[in-house]
Amino acid sequence: MVVENPRLVAAAAIRVDSRAAGGANDLRPRNASGIDRMTTYGLLKILHIVLVLISGLGFAMRGFVRLVLDRPLANPLVRFGPHLVDTLLLASGVALWILLGTSPLGQAWFGAKLALIAGYIVVGIAAFRSEGRGRGILLFLVALALFLAIAWLALLKPF
Repeated sequence: MVVENPRLVAAAAIRVDSRAAGGANDLRPRNASGIDRMTTYGLLKILHIVLVLISGLGFAMRGFVRLVLDRPLANPLVRFGPHLVDTLLLASGVALWILLGTSPLGQAWFGAKLALIAGYIVVGIAAFRSEGRGRGILLFLVALALFLAIAWLALLKPF
């Protein structure tokens, strides 16, 4: 039977608690400004996911109104808001990419995701600029499918 010294047990508990709270004995990696990289990554990832949801829902609503209902997008917030959201989405994605240090060539799913993002942008622009309603709706549906494929790759990382 092992009898432990209560003072040593209490000291060890304090040391563990201070690490968990980010105290002086915290061994987690930090960047130059002293911010915990994992906290930064977690916050950026949450921001990125929220922006993805806002961007995707906004694209779906704008496409439905513009292409399916055949109504103009007159509200400036509806016309220019997506540019702000998508810029923040791109910036958060690049920041995550830098934090992870991932290469699109080293991670096949990541390279495929970037290719699908480029395709989504091109097809989405073509859908809104399309002269024919039927062609515009078809391109809009393809863009939505590309968006879902991007989300699927990001969530499951199948290869």
